[in-house]
Amino acid sequence: DSLTGLFTRDYLLDSLSGAIAQQRLRFTPLAEAAPGTPDAPGGFEARNFAVLTVQLRGLQRLAADYGYLFLEKALARLAAEFAALAPEGALAARISDGELGLYLPQGTPKSCRALGREIIARLAGLTFNHELSGSTVSIRAAAGYACFPQQAELPKAAHGAAAPDFPLDLD
Repeated sequence: DSLTGLFTRDYLLDSLSGAIAQQRLRFTPLAEAAPGTPDAPGGFEARNFAVLTVQLRGLQRLAADYGYLFLEKALARLAAEFAALAPEGALAARISDGELGLYLPQGTPKSCRALGREIIARLAGLTFNHELSGSTVSIRAAAGYACFPQQAELPKAAHGAAAPDFPLDLD
C-alpha cells in the first residue's frame, strides 16, 4: 500500500489462501497425499494461524474537520505503529481505508487477545497535532480475530463476528 507502506488486502488474502491450502494438505491422509508434499506424522496435523483485524474509528471526522492530507499523515503514522507491534513472521496489511490486519502464522486465541489489547492501547494513545488550528486529536480502535483451527467452521469468523472476545474495544 503506497500510503501506509503495509502489504495490500490482496496480498494478505493470497497469504491466507496459501495457509489454508497448506492446512488442507496436512489433513489429507498419507495414502492420498501428493508425492513430495510435506506430510505431517500420521497424516494429520493442525497448525495454528490467525488473522487479527483493527478497525480505526474517527477517520471520517479527521478528514471532515482537518482535511485529507492531515488524515493521510495520521493514517501513515498509525500504520507504522501497527507494523512496529507486529510479531516476527507476521504480515501487516491495510485491508481498507479504516482497517488494518495481521496474518499471524503462529497465532492463538490467547496471543491474539493480548496483541489486540496492546495494539488498541498503543494506537489510542497516539495524538495528532493540527498545526493551523492548534487542535490535538486522537482516534479510537477496536480489534477482532479469528484463529485456525479453533474457528475454522464458523462463518464470518475472519471479521470477528463469531469470536467470543470480539471486539477488544477501549471505547
